Amino acid sequence: MEVEVKSREIIKPSIPTLIHLRYMQLSFFDQINYQLLVLFIYFYTTTTNFQRSQRLKKSLVETLIKFYPFAGRLKEDDLYVDCNDQGVDYFETHVKCKLIDLVKQQDYHEFNKLLLYCKLTDCDAGNLTLVIQLNFFDCGGIAIGACFSHKIADTLSFFIFFNSWTVASRGDTIINCPCFDLACCAIIPCEG
Repeated sequence: MEVEVKSREIIKPSIPTLIHLRYMQLSFFDQINYQLLVLFIYFYTTTTNFQRSQRLKKSLVETLIKFYPFAGRLKEDDLYVDCNDQGVDYFETHVKCKLIDLVKQQDYHEFNKLLLYCKLTDCDAGNLTLVIQLNFFDCGGIAIGACFSHKIADTLSFFIFFNSWTVASRGDTIINCPCFDLACCAIIPCEG
């Protein structure tokens, strides 16, 4: 399987993060934890086109407003996330095979190609918060590869982010509104 990178860009939130939310302190456990990248790949057997790609990017821009730490950078001292709106690395690739052929084969190392950037930086994750790789297959299917820093989100938090991005890409206006305060223990629906 051959994967060709077609584009790479930085996706930023459409509205700047409020100044009082600029610095998100990490919990004690996150501060002392090793910088671990968590990887996910979502497969969709649908006909894709340029319009779908544009809609995913636009909805990611809107989703990052509510999930602003993903658009920030971890600071070297691992004490906090600078929610500076630097954005998310976003790749689009063309995969020269059919999605069904990838899923049927026995060599699961091929899946790593759907997260090229994350695999290259796994040894030295640095200040990475989130990377998205949108992979278009010859058959029209897509695979959305994502990796995020475990220092700023656990798996449940990432699922909430991804679900909110999905809802936004469908054009719905009610998405989950995250709370990044450790004292907050609930996810509440919010408008817009």
